[in-house]
Amino acid sequence: KVIRCLNCQRFGHVEAQCRGGDKARSCHNCASNEHLSKECNSNSIACINCIRRNLPKTGHRANSYYCPVF
Repeated sequence: KVIRCLNCQRFGHVEAQCRGGDKARSCHNCASNEHLSKECNSNSIACINCIRRNLPKTGHRANSYYCPVF
């Protein structure tokens, strides 16, 4: 089972263990740091993990099985 934080969307820890706090918060749908995934109303899709790594393909959600960071 893959562990992903629901606050920062990074792999390897859960929200209760996240050291990033509010400044690391991001949406797994659109990569916005303005809201969490459950509050997302955006039509755009972007992976925050791929954006952080400057990967060329970011048009998927952070929880996608197609994510190369996953």
